[in-house]
Parts: sequence; C-alpha cells; structure tokens
Amino acid sequence: MTDKEAIEMLKEMQEKTAHTMGFFVGHVTQDWVIRDLLGAKIAEFENRKMEVGDGERKYVIVCNEHSGMWSGTLLFWGHRTLDHESRSFGGYTSDIDGCELYSDREIKEKGYHFPRYHEGMTWEEFRGCDDILIEPEYLEKLGYKQMRVWYKP
Repeated sequence: MTDKEAIEMLKEMQEKTAHTMGFFVGHVTQDWVIRDLLGAKIAEFENRKMEVGDGERKYVIVCNEHSGMWSGTLLFWGHRTLDHESRSFGGYTSDIDGCELYSDREIKEKGYHFPRYHEGMTWEEFRGCDDILIEPEYLEKLGYKQMRVWYKP
C-alpha cells in the first residue's frame, strides 16, 4: 500500500466515523477518533511523504515549448550542478546527462508550479505542457529512447 492509498483510507475512515450516531459519550469518542487518532495518522503520512521526496534531486524539467536539435528530441532545463551549488534554472540542453536535476523543494522555493508527469498521463498530455517535471526513467515509458551523438562542429 502506498502512502497516498493509506492517506485516502484514513480519510474515508474519518468520514465514516463522522456519520455514525450515538449518545453523548459516542460523540466525544467520535470527535477523538476523527481529530486525534485518524487526524494524527494522516498528518504523519503526509509529513513523511514530504520529507522523503521534498529534498531529493530526481526531476528534470522538459521544455515542450521549443524544438530540440532534431525532430523528436527533447529539451531539458539548465546545466548539471553539484549538490552544494545553486541550481541552474536557465538555458536548455538535449543532453539528459548534462541537464539539471531538481527537487520538489527547489522548484517550490523558486516559485514555479510545473505540472508533474504521472503514470496515467498520455504522450499527448505530456507534450501539451509547455514545461513539465518528470523523473528521467519515465521518459522511456512515454516511448523516448536515449542516444549518444557525435558530431564535428
């Protein structure tokens, strides 16, 4: 069971508890179950989820607004920085190994609100976003392949 599924299950339990009827003691117990018992568990799952994914640099930003080097190639934001360096939010590259990796926290701190790729998203929906966050391993699920290019400038 994922954290999201557990959170949804606990929220459903809160709603069911709210619909039960009883006398005074039942209402006190009901309030305690909804607010303290289930509410505390939901908060625990939500906070754990934020701590785990918030600071990990695992996303690239794909720019669909502009064309890549060749038809069908993707453009990624920035150039790769080390963990202790400031993130690169400027420029584009088609090099997945040279583009910047971002964490949720870094994106939010910069004030960006990009859509995020999810497994149910189609290629058309993905391409319909001007800029979109995605974990690189999901690019293959969308039908993209990685290749290395050698050229003479």
